[in-house]
Amino acid sequence: MNLRRQLILDTAERLFNTYGYHDVGIDLIISESNVAKMTLYRNFSSKEDLIKAILSRKHTAVNNKIESLATASLNIRENIIAIFEYFSQWIHGGAFHGCMYTRSISEFSHKSQEILHVTNQHKASQLDILRAMFQKEYNVQQSDQLARIMLILLDGAILAEHSGYNENRNTLNISRDYFINSLP
Repeated sequence: MNLRRQLILDTAERLFNTYGYHDVGIDLIISESNVAKMTLYRNFSSKEDLIKAILSRKHTAVNNKIESLATASLNIRENIIAIFEYFSQWIHGGAFHGCMYTRSISEFSHKSQEILHVTNQHKASQLDILRAMFQKEYNVQQSDQLARIMLILLDGAILAEHSGYNENRNTLNISRDYFINSLP
């Protein structure tokens, strides 16, 4: 990937993550990344194309990490703890402004089927990774149910933290412990 494209992606991701997709215009991205408008449009045909590229890049990085954590140990409970810890580090790492995929749903649900498709693929991939992890110890039906519950707990903790509802910043740990203790 060329350096200018990388710079545009990094800058736009930071701005979209901080301010949202609709509140960030192309001119701000160009100004912050210090590139010419022609350079941006040579790399991305539209703002929507840029957003899809960011979400796709993030999808690869996040899901690769989750998959490595889901397969790191033969002990499912250790893998679950590692995945929850990964999310905790992201949420409490200082640059957290909510989930870019959740934001894409709220900002584009009726405007861009392509962006929603990228978001839906991301969640479906996470579900597949978690299902595969649970299939080490559980049947297909149980694995599907456990994967869905775990993903809902992770997404709920992200929303709780973003909304400020998570007063004691402990939602992930509570969710993790409850989930692990309730495993069949």
